[in-house]
Amino acid sequence: MKTLFTSLAEELSAGRGAVVATVVASRGSTPRGPGAQMLVRADGSALGTGGGGAVELEAARLARDLCREGRSMTKTYRLTNTQAGDLGMVCGGEADILFQYVAPADLSQVRKILQALEDRAEPRWLVTAFALDSWRWGLCDEAGSCPDLGGIPGERLLPLLGKRPALGEGDPALFAQPLAPAGTPFQRSVWRALLAIPYGETRTYRDIALAVGRPRAVRAVGQANHHNPIPILIPCHRVVGADGTLTGYAGGLALKEELLRLEAGAAGKERSPGL
Repeated sequence: MKTLFTSLAEELSAGRGAVVATVVASRGSTPRGPGAQMLVRADGSALGTGGGGAVELEAARLARDLCREGRSMTKTYRLTNTQAGDLGMVCGGEADILFQYVAPADLSQVRKILQALEDRAEPRWLVTAFALDSWRWGLCDEAGSCPDLGGIPGERLLPLLGKRPALGEGDPALFAQPLAPAGTPFQRSVWRALLAIPYGETRTYRDIALAVGRPRAVRAVGQANHHNPIPILIPCHRVVGADGTLTGYAGGLALKEELLRLEAGAAGKERSPGL
């Protein structure tokens, strides 16, 4: 998602609009599920995925036309047995795609979203409110507060704030996409400390415990690492034992060792054998 919004910001900064096509719902057998996104620029070039296969091709063509017209809309692609031939698909099902024309005037909002994507240790959701040919973006916290979408009550937002993209029916319809993992205050403090470890370097579990102001919570730091839902992006692999040896990693110690060697090499450092 960060790559897509970075490219979108570049387009808007250059004074060009673009269309973001998002799968907001799917039923049956479809190539992509809710949350799949594609950016289509004014020249027709695309980044990301809008459904896969012929659906993606059709969506990209429509997004290009909408970009030139400066319009937004939603469209349902039906892939039933009787209609699949029209799209060249063999699977059955339906996919609802939201096409959002994003104008250069929306650049400040896109930059806010990019900032939220940078701070991955704070739980945030990108909520899109849409109806017919209009839409609004808002950043929502775990309490259901979403100032950018004033007028939408928290009781509509809270059920959508989970680990996966979720659609809420209504007027307007709401589509929520998680930008960062949810966790306890202590877990989030540990994840923030992990994000502060420089590329190519490591820290011990005690170092992290000290960094979060809980010097005796070494074991709890290990548990917070274990519950990190987005390894590599939140680099728990950079935490090692007190003597520098490798300890448990969800992806296995061999992968942890390889990640540390790659990062050390790119940073122009050496990782000692056996560490």
